[in-house]
Amino acid sequence: MIKVSLSFFYQMGFSIDRLKKIGKVKENNKWEILFAALGAESFISSILDELPALSVCRSTGHDLLGAIKNIENWSPKFDKIEQAQQSTFFDEEFAFQQVIDKATKFETLFIEEIKTLTTYCVTPKAIYSTSELIDSAEKILPASLLGKLDVEAIKEIQESGKCLALDTFTASGFHIMRAIERVLHQYYLIMCKPSDPKRLDNWAAYLSKLNDVNDDHAKKTVPFLQQIKDQHRNLIMHPEITLSEDDALILFQTGTSIIMTMAEKL
Repeated sequence: MIKVSLSFFYQMGFSIDRLKKIGKVKENNKWEILFAALGAESFISSILDELPALSVCRSTGHDLLGAIKNIENWSPKFDKIEQAQQSTFFDEEFAFQQVIDKATKFETLFIEEIKTLTTYCVTPKAIYSTSELIDSAEKILPASLLGKLDVEAIKEIQESGKCLALDTFTASGFHIMRAIERVLHQYYLIMCKPSDPKRLDNWAAYLSKLNDVNDDHAKKTVPFLQQIKDQHRNLIMHPEITLSEDDALILFQTGTSIIMTMAEKL
């Protein structure tokens, strides 16, 4: 998945359009062409590097970059002084016209090709920032608690947030459950202090062990975990169950809440 900036497309289009509108090379518009070409150069390089799906317009884009390269060191003195010192003839007017012509060709092919690219607008989920759900969903937890979780638990929270943002709701629920299970194991090790730190077979085994702990925090936390197990965890393991957006939101919020509760004791 590639994050695309819409403003980038607008700016690139504006830069190329400046070249197109010049149309023909004249004695007094070469500086204008040069500045417009240099302004478009970085945009074209970036779009070719960052969108590997572009194939039809790619060679034309590289041709345009080559044409810009040919004029980027131009100055009005070149024709009269430097050209006389070089064995290679530089057709100044042709070189500048090539930039305009190749920009026009690139734009035509680029517009046609991006029509074939599959693009989506991601709809907001509750009050969550879409970009933060996709890029850093783990930040829903306070930094003081996040630092106590193992790396795999954090990855599962990230995946859950990403799936929630992209409308794969059942997958979001599955990942937040995996995150809870990883933190549950950490919680079990702290609260029960077992001689063998290996993972237990299932949630029921963890909850049975935690029920035997004489600790106020555990006594408040275990019923919450039991409720999640009965109402969500067991159901989501069945292939015929799919989550709606509301289901996934509730589970994401419930899951991060119980993770924070357990993380307090880690």
